[in-house]
Amino acid sequence: MSNFDAAFTDLLKAVVEAGVDFVLIGGWALPVHGVGRATFDVDIVPDPSRENLTRLAKLLDRLDAHVPGADPTQNRLEVEALSSGVTVKALTRLGELHVVQGQPGIPPYSELHGRSIELEVEDVAFRVCSYDDLIAMKEATGRPQDEIDITDLRRARGEAD
Repeated sequence: MSNFDAAFTDLLKAVVEAGVDFVLIGGWALPVHGVGRATFDVDIVPDPSRENLTRLAKLLDRLDAHVPGADPTQNRLEVEALSSGVTVKALTRLGELHVVQGQPGIPPYSELHGRSIELEVEDVAFRVCSYDDLIAMKEATGRPQDEIDITDLRRARGEAD
């Protein structure tokens, strides 16, 4: 998996080692399905259980995480913020992590997990969303980059010209 860079693997490894259950979505899921694209954040859908979100909150605290644009000394990401059902963007010393929840078109964790693919990168095992879920999530957003990604994904599978 040479399409993954060190910044991604360092952040991903920290999340996995913290015992956080999640499914990887977004730009870093693209290489798994045959498409390479530069992206600067890691998008995950975590298991919404309080125990799992507590592990994630503790990790974010250890990584000095804060919300972009907020005072990093005044802005710890607590379990309540992570369990609010909205997407939380966290800047950490290892990179930007988006904790995605409650967005239109994003299936619940249990559904994503059930259809996900297990992957291992540099001895770090994690789950990545399925091709069909990735396409559906990108269709739901309707952003120009997501439309490009959909075309590239379909082309990589031989589904488009």
